Amino acid sequence: MSWKKVAPRLVLLLVLLSGFDTNCIGQSVAERMNTSLRFQQFNEEDGIIKVINCIYQDKQGFIWIGSETNGLYRYNGYEFRNYLYEFKDSNSISGTSIDKFLHEDSSGNIWISVSGTLNRYNRDLDNFIRFIP
Repeated sequence: MSWKKVAPRLVLLLVLLSGFDTNCIGQSVAERMNTSLRFQQFNEEDGIIKVINCIYQDKQGFIWIGSETNGLYRYNGYEFRNYLYEFKDSNSISGTSIDKFLHEDSSGNIWISVSGTLNRYNRDLDNFIRFIP
């Protein structure tokens, strides 16, 4: 186990055994260890709908969100990109109800189940290939 993982536990144990003020010491340890958590909530105004079927984080760090009725979202840490079914575009995702994320292969392709059909996301072209039975 690395020192960075052990140090906070060791300091906490020493503080508890010695009776010092844990608030003060705990804060300075967290600051020195650069440990902080940040939570951000999104809603419909941000472009996310309320019914989410699945969430996946790919190897590049993008967050993928599959919705019940509004297609697929990709979040890059700053903004959302919505992928929707478009009847006249054979490279759009094949439906609006994202069932689940199946797999990210070694080439970085993401395989997605959409309304019972298989779709592969192509990163280079930012589009989808449909595999409809």
